Amino acid sequence: PATNRAKTPGAPSAIRPYDPLLPWWDARARALADFRARKAREPERFFEPDERAELERAVTLCAADPARRVTLLVTVARFYEEKDGSLTVLLVPGDPDTALRAELPPATRKSLERELRASTAEFVQNFWLLEGRLTRGERGYVVAATRRADWSRAGPEVARTR
Repeated sequence: PATNRAKTPGAPSAIRPYDPLLPWWDARARALADFRARKAREPERFFEPDERAELERAVTLCAADPARRVTLLVTVARFYEEKDGSLTVLLVPGDPDTALRAELPPATRKSLERELRASTAEFVQNFWLLEGRLTRGERGYVVAATRRADWSRAGPEVARTR
């Protein structure tokens, strides 16, 4: 409560909704800790997309082995409709050197889009484990995760407060 009060008398207070925020932060912290523990055990499989060197290493591994798939911890930033009915999911915004996208073909889109869009709501677990082949394209990194099974929620669901 003290954090919500302005330090200057008469100044507006920035009131944050801690009741729903704290469980959300806790769930995200647990998901991240679990992912990093997995990454420590299997560093050739798990990669964090906010580390460019990590993505470059994953691209190199995928290029060297056509059967290799990697797992990334991601959140959904934005969606782009494609003319062929597929959906591009922007996972890490940025310029062409740092952006990360996943392309969902129409069949996968149909089975997954609703859940992906729901994960962008406030106070829900929004980390995903995304498994697929990672390449570099004209607009940044692209993960080929074309099956529903390539996408799974990471970590615990957010505990609801009363």
